[in-house]
Amino acid sequence: MIRISRILGMLTAAYGAAVVVRPSVLTGPLHLSDGPVSRPVRLLAMAMGARDLAIGTAMAAAPAGRPTTVAVATRVAVDVSDAVVFGTGLRERDTKLKAVAAALAWGALCGASLLGNRNSRQARQVTRTTEGKPVSTSTITESVDVKVTVPAAYNQWTQFESFPRFMDGVEEIRQLDATHTHWKISVAGMTKEFDATITEQNPDERVAWRSDSGPTHAGVITFHRIDDETTRVTAQMDIDPDGFVENVADKLGILDRKVKGDMERFKTFIENRDGRETGAWRGHVDRPAQH
Repeated sequence: MIRISRILGMLTAAYGAAVVVRPSVLTGPLHLSDGPVSRPVRLLAMAMGARDLAIGTAMAAAPAGRPTTVAVATRVAVDVSDAVVFGTGLRERDTKLKAVAAALAWGALCGASLLGNRNSRQARQVTRTTEGKPVSTSTITESVDVKVTVPAAYNQWTQFESFPRFMDGVEEIRQLDATHTHWKISVAGMTKEFDATITEQNPDERVAWRSDSGPTHAGVITFHRIDDETTRVTAQMDIDPDGFVENVADKLGILDRKVKGDMERFKTFIENRDGRETGAWRGHVDRPAQH
């Protein structure tokens, strides 16, 4: 749904730019003048266009997560306020109804993308089978923009033994060989150990792993260049909440907040090192063949 929010943002920005250049794009359909549009009305239309241009740009370019949520929520609030102004200020009934309907419809569309996004954290239930038993897993997705290059961000994520330095509750990870690790974690007071396999590594693109024992989970980290000094790091985790957190009501919420916190701590960790990773492994691990 983040992609939809960005598309809506680009459309909003394009409309706002058009109004700034040609105020009649707004004033014409609203019938704001019986003759030539006065200078005050023209300036008001241009101001509204500039407003839409700014909000649309924010929706299209804001980092995933809270910034995108704030930008979209602002757009919805503006659309509601426009509907109120049009409903109380326009004189012609047909024009009033069309203007109010358009503002509310656009606000509803943006609102739908906001609800689907839900702070850029996606949680969907998936039923998998482990050792012959169905396991319900949840997908949690979080993104963070870090002020380091793509190679620096990627290299740090290949250093599994450094994860305890920024992952809350990860007490130890031992790299057994090029593709196998052993994890010791503590979540909500419960300590668990399990083995995991690194299932895919493509330098500067993605790192993926899955558990071989213990709590069912799999993760993939992807890296996207924003500019020469900024990288968007996205973590997607498929987790069995019951396997990690026992006897707690909001299991998914705990894990969701944990992943978000881990991403923010990674940002702080690597940026405080001025983008210098603790190590690097630039080898390839091919994705297992699908059967």
